[in-house]
Amino acid sequence: MSYRFLALMLVMLLPADVLLAQPVEPKPNDFALRIPLRTSGDNGVVQFTLPASVYQASTLPELADLRLFGEDGKSLNFHLYRTAVDADVSLHDQVATQFPIWSESTLTDQQLTLSVSTATDGSLSWTRGQPEQKPAAKLSAIILDLGPDQDQSRLVSLKFSEPQPATDYQAKIAVSRSADLQRWDLVAQNTLGWFSSQHGDQQLRQDSIAISSGSGRYLKLQWREGEPRLFGRISGRWQRETSVSAQLLSWTLQGNPGHFDNDYIYAASPAIRATEVDLQLAEPNTVMAVVIGRYDPLRQGPQRWRFHPEIQSTFYRLTHQGIERQSSSIQIHGIATSQWVLRLADATRSPPQLTLRWQAQTLVFLSPGRHTVLAVGANPDRVRQWPSRQLPLNRVAPGYSTAEIARLERAQIDSDAPVVEADASAPAGTAQASTDYDRRWMLWAVLTFGVLLLSAMSWQLYRQLNKDSASP
Repeated sequence: MSYRFLALMLVMLLPADVLLAQPVEPKPNDFALRIPLRTSGDNGVVQFTLPASVYQASTLPELADLRLFGEDGKSLNFHLYRTAVDADVSLHDQVATQFPIWSESTLTDQQLTLSVSTATDGSLSWTRGQPEQKPAAKLSAIILDLGPDQDQSRLVSLKFSEPQPATDYQAKIAVSRSADLQRWDLVAQNTLGWFSSQHGDQQLRQDSIAISSGSGRYLKLQWREGEPRLFGRISGRWQRETSVSAQLLSWTLQGNPGHFDNDYIYAASPAIRATEVDLQLAEPNTVMAVVIGRYDPLRQGPQRWRFHPEIQSTFYRLTHQGIERQSSSIQIHGIATSQWVLRLADATRSPPQLTLRWQAQTLVFLSPGRHTVLAVGANPDRVRQWPSRQLPLNRVAPGYSTAEIARLERAQIDSDAPVVEADASAPAGTAQASTDYDRRWMLWAVLTFGVLLLSAMSWQLYRQLNKDSASP
């Protein structure tokens, strides 16, 4: 057998192998859930917040089986993200009480604090009444009482009214902060200034000092440069940030007996990354200590499963004076699993319902037309053969800022087209079964042909060697 014939046989085997390894594009019918979406068609990039049904139908973590299809049936690229938790920021001003300290010479911190005293509520007052200003005395410092600590607020700046007399003025002031009038921490140092224009009709001012750190209701102002003067009013600006919780989706699951006594299994979707869990107890006046976890398979030993605990807590449903009290949901780090296991400390007649809560993700995609189909819930083995369409945001919406992404047009579920919901095994067992079957037999046929071909070549080579050795 010549080398040309050998090369020809190898080339004949190559197309079949390439054909088998070639990625296959999915079709909408390969998915259990298909949701038609509608947009205005005026924007190229749009967004859609995923409903709970998408997560419930998904068969893989991180929604790896989610796909988008355009009007022509081709797969679309997309990006998934979770909205950051917003914070509601509010500002308010509160006038501080001033305690000017006069002295003929520079006072130490201890001498300054001896001039004022604190009441039981923390407010300041003069130790021996407001001292008289002596002709030779100069303003050494000003102690400020900001008032009670503001709940969940922090001091961000001090605002000063124009000092008296009202003339052009500039001074560099150091600000120290204390909680007990004993220990002072320098928290700011800046220049204040008021300057009038040549005609006196305009004024340039720098009338605030930013405060970036420190704690305590007492402040001390001391001059580093410029003439010390009294200010008509000094106000503290407080900033309060209140977190706005993200909207959570929920899914309540029914339990089935587990692999061990007092265990119950709750089938879920691995695409759900739960951040809260809750139990709905069936019977009133019940206290239930539980451990929530999952099963890990074992390859050796008499047991096939091992319980892996994740959360331990106590849930209750009690009646007190005719009013029912129930335990609240518990916060957890994001856990995603296809099977939750509830292990009870004591046996129960009926398993409780398990509620999972998680934050919905937002889908950003390039909309080629008015109609798009969102599909999810395919066979995991088939998904691994498909190319991924989930890309970074800068490849789906290049040049868009975070604010622009948040204001994108939101796609709506098309009410004129039906939402197709089917058994998750249906598309996997029908649309793909024959394809996988044909591909498997094609692979075996190619491998068998290759083995026979190599055997024939080996036999031919063996005969050729014997023939060459026998010839003189």
